[in-house]
Amino acid sequence: YLFKDFTFVPIMISNQKLENAKSIANALRKVYEREKFVLITTSDLNHYEDYETTKAKDKLVIDAIKKLDSLELYSRILKYNISACGYACLATFIEFSKLLNAKVKFLKYMNSCDVTKDFSYCVGYVSFLSYK
Repeated sequence: YLFKDFTFVPIMISNQKLENAKSIANALRKVYEREKFVLITTSDLNHYEDYETTKAKDKLVIDAIKKLDSLELYSRILKYNISACGYACLATFIEFSKLLNAKVKFLKYMNSCDVTKDFSYCVGYVSFLSYK
């Protein structure tokens, strides 16, 4: 273990509207002012398309996160019909990182085909870290 003593607080968001993500990011910023923490986001990405399509669609999402552009994230999800479930969590991560002018680190991307070797349909997964 990297840390002997830490608290893990999972946050799940059902309302996927960007305004909601911004509101949660602001609330997290207020908490951060009182007690410093790192923020890790993870989400499934595109669902049940072939390997190449999934990788291409997932890259569109990942690139928007790397640019810290939540409007572009939402635009790409709608324009390219990307079936990511947790995009409000990704947008909250982006907005929180911008509010703190935090460093963002891409942690991992994989998809289910990497494990199953069935390339006919996949689900992508990504994780990022935000820290000061």
